[in-house]
Amino acid sequence: MNVERQPIDSTVLGASVLHLDVSAGVEDLTRVEADYLRAYQPRYVVCRVPVEDLATTHCLEEHGFRFVEFQLRSELRLKKRYRTEPFPYRYEPVTKLEDLQTVQQIAATTFTDDRWTVDPAIEDSFGAARYRDYLEASWQRSDEWLHKLTNSQTGEIVAFNSARALGDASVLLLLAGVTAAYKRGGLGTILNYFVFNDFLQRGLRRVRTHHSGRNYAIMNLELGHFQFRVVQTFAVLRKCY
Repeated sequence: MNVERQPIDSTVLGASVLHLDVSAGVEDLTRVEADYLRAYQPRYVVCRVPVEDLATTHCLEEHGFRFVEFQLRSELRLKKRYRTEPFPYRYEPVTKLEDLQTVQQIAATTFTDDRWTVDPAIEDSFGAARYRDYLEASWQRSDEWLHKLTNSQTGEIVAFNSARALGDASVLLLLAGVTAAYKRGGLGTILNYFVFNDFLQRGLRRVRTHHSGRNYAIMNLELGHFQFRVVQTFAVLRKCY
């Protein structure tokens, strides 16, 4: 089992947040836990278990880990460009600090169905601060992109998207959101039209994403409308100290 400290999460929480890799099993979990407690003094440890691996899930539960999220990994092979001409929007990289701050403000209010927002053991302010810092990291990193969707008529930033290049013509969707005033109006679909066209222009044809099983709107959008294919599902468990 490998243990990795999550720098952004740890900074925001003010104590170590660890990711525990259990892909090779959970043998000697008692020793591993003692080692990471001594090395990091964590407040929060999280791991993802393939949903079919009940033995590992049950072992983690016996050691005090608790279920917080059902997560899906899905993929899409891009085959066509989408028409965006009918829509009064511009899709552009975030280049100015003030636009980054606007995008961060959207992120602070748009996410309501992720494990950080619903976990009763985490302060309400943690999720918003966490997304703020992850978006700033995407803004700064050379292998990630942060884009804004702007109303061409009003100049208002109405949505955003971040993503990371994976190599081999693949890309990972990270964070995306629509300002609260325009939710449930179809803007998420339009945003993805622009996002996928941009990927194709960059030569990226394989898209990977993760989403929470409680986020029905996103599942209906990505699995239903865009026909993403589910390739793996996970039980996400965590332990607080």
